[in-house]
Amino acid sequence: MSAEPYETREQLSPEYYPNLPMFHYLTKMLRFHGLFFDDHVVFREVQDNLKTIRGKVVRPPIGQGKRAQLRGKK
Repeated sequence: MSAEPYETREQLSPEYYPNLPMFHYLTKMLRFHGLFFDDHVVFREVQDNLKTIRGKVVRPPIGQGKRAQLRGKK
C-alpha cells in the first residue's frame, strides 16, 4: 500500500506511449521518399502483384465481394 499507484508512474502513464497513428503516417511518408525500408510491406506488395498476374482479385471493391456474388446468384 505504500507504493505509488500505476497511473502516476512515469513509465506506465498514457503520455509515455507514442502517438501510433502519427508514427504510422511518418513511416509511410519516409518509405514513400525512400528513407525507410520495410521488408514486410515489400513482400505483401510482391505477393499482391503475383496474385493479380494470376488473375485473382486481391481486394475486391466494397459491395462486390464473395457474399455479394452469392446473393446475386439467388
